[in-house]
Amino acid sequence: TVRSFNKVLGDVFKINRLVGTKEDKYNDIAVSTIQFLYVNKIYLSYPADFFDLIILDECHRSYFVDWHEVVEHFRKGGAKILGLTATPSDKETQNTDKYFGPPVFRYTYRQGVKDGILAETEWYKFLTNVDLTGIHDMGFDFEPEDLGRRVDVPKRNELIAEKFFEVINYEQTRKIPKTLVFAASIGHANHLRNAFIDKYNELNNLPRNDATAEDFIVTIHNQVKNAKELIKEFQEIDSKIRIAVSVDMLSTGIDAPDIEVLVMARPTKSKILYVQMKGRATRRCTPEQHGKRKDKFKLIDFVDLVGIEEVVTNEKVEEDEMILEEDTTKEEQIIKGIPLQ
Repeated sequence: TVRSFNKVLGDVFKINRLVGTKEDKYNDIAVSTIQFLYVNKIYLSYPADFFDLIILDECHRSYFVDWHEVVEHFRKGGAKILGLTATPSDKETQNTDKYFGPPVFRYTYRQGVKDGILAETEWYKFLTNVDLTGIHDMGFDFEPEDLGRRVDVPKRNELIAEKFFEVINYEQTRKIPKTLVFAASIGHANHLRNAFIDKYNELNNLPRNDATAEDFIVTIHNQVKNAKELIKEFQEIDSKIRIAVSVDMLSTGIDAPDIEVLVMARPTKSKILYVQMKGRATRRCTPEQHGKRKDKFKLIDFVDLVGIEEVVTNEKVEEDEMILEEDTTKEEQIIKGIPLQ
């Protein structure tokens, strides 16, 4: 955040992270986490009128519980509070309208695409036989491990890998665009990775146990010892990692603008999680900034998330945006050996 602000405003303002020393008073713009200010009541070392403006990013999150006192300290000192969020009022979160009042400005994803700020979505939808009946419901989403056991079906994983390589036209291009796959659980992620590697080997006439693809098709989750290093590498433009299969760790907080494909293999009821997942690919790439151009990305949907898209954006996915919509349920039945009716 400090780097981004300095790129735009660094010639005019002094911008740094808050460090809790006397040097902070010389900053025109200070950047901090709410946790830093809350721990040991560090925020009390700053006068209530220290800031004129407080900007809360992702303001639907935890500013309303214990950390709320930090915000209130500066608000009572006269600071204006500006909240930024993609989900302003929802049962999953605190109703931000109650604290901030009605939104004073709205900027939609579709408008961002029209303005050339965000990358356009190319939808590929495959209907699959996923029965979510009886999965433990945590209120706003499914319990991850229970969900993982339900969707982690070997033949379904194989089908996802097969359709992925079809969508990217691999047999013609022999190239794999940078891809992020969202899995439901750690076991599901590991098995999906194996399915992608197996399909890659098949398409390249390699032995099934060939390990070539293991270097560029990886899993990233909290049981991978070098997960942080893999995330750092994945964020590099044109990184060696071409496919990352993730559980939660890459849903938010990463900046990999050259992601060209999202694979939605994890069902969710959460509008917040969906916005976070889709947001991983909405960054555009320009030759000036990134050495390459990206104006669009492919969203390959195996869990019917179009409905959530329409609820979140209040905009219907148009027919010309849906590049492909295919019912693979019969195909799955054939794979499983179940006779068709």
